[in-house]
Amino acid sequence: MAAFLKRNVLGGNNAAGIYVLEPMTHLQTANNYPDMVALETAEQFAVLNQIALSFGSDPPVAANSYPLNVSYSTATLPDGVAEPLFTCPSASGLPQYSCQGLDFRDLDSANETLVSDIITRNVPGFYIFSAPWETVSALMANINRLESYDLSPPAHYLGPNYLYAISIAGPENATLFTYDINIQTHQRGCHKSYRTAGPWNRLPPRSEMAMPQ
Repeated sequence: MAAFLKRNVLGGNNAAGIYVLEPMTHLQTANNYPDMVALETAEQFAVLNQIALSFGSDPPVAANSYPLNVSYSTATLPDGVAEPLFTCPSASGLPQYSCQGLDFRDLDSANETLVSDIITRNVPGFYIFSAPWETVSALMANINRLESYDLSPPAHYLGPNYLYAISIAGPENATLFTYDINIQTHQRGCHKSYRTAGPWNRLPPRSEMAMPQ
């Protein structure tokens, strides 16, 4: 999936931002483990992108290790989460950079605020979102309504092979593309099952969304 996204959706270009599910907003199994699948999925893609970082007065060094945005918004924190030392939510008013991730609960419409701010900033690039299907489908539907794009987002989960890209050309001017990556396996559920103490538990459906501007 990572190589397909980089080659076929981004055309080999670098990502402008990668936004991933905040794990503690979606607890899994009877033991309430944080959902790490979106992070694991996005990590494979992140290493295909290059970023230049520097420390102090040292010259920037470029490497294939792109950051994943996964911090909390200004919404109420999930139970059991310590107060962060600092936050950089999108809701703070179009910051130059937001490290906010995607909230499975979507409290205070945090996910829509994040994407709407990216659209308003109008900085060209490819913005990647990785989260469970419920989060991605609701986000696409809400942005379609808020921005008056007149798109037709999928109403049902089509399987783990599908990537969705919304190409934004201007106000109220966007196109939805659906990509089939054709790597169906014989795994189950989302299509992956894992063992915990007790019965088999299935991960929920997943989906990724790319938003070129």
